[in-house]
Amino acid sequence: MSSPLMVVAIGGNALIKDKQHQTVPDQMAALGMPGRWWSREYAGGEVLIVGLDSNLVDDPDQRAWLESTLSSSPARWKIVALHHPPYSAGYQGSSLAVRQAFTPLFAEHGVSATSLQMIAD
Repeated sequence: MSSPLMVVAIGGNALIKDKQHQTVPDQMAALGMPGRWWSREYAGGEVLIVGLDSNLVDDPDQRAWLESTLSSSPARWKIVALHHPPYSAGYQGSSLAVRQAFTPLFAEHGVSATSLQMIAD
């Protein structure tokens, strides 16, 4: 492969927060995060990778952005990356909040896979 590998972080737990649980923009920038949620296209638009903040499942702006991003993308492969898994066999289990908030949109808009930032098993 001649393309460089790009790594972008996904927000979760204390990754981008200070001791008062406030978002720290400098940490987000240092980790290559363009925002709390983001999307990038690869392979000439064939692959869409979406990063969500699974700490903010009830955020109406994130949900509206996700629906708009997924519905407007013609990508063949749509992959969503998040910190808390909607389904997991790990000891920390699945996130019911993530499952209820996001998986209906994943199904409706043809998300091919979800990827997890971290499972501390």
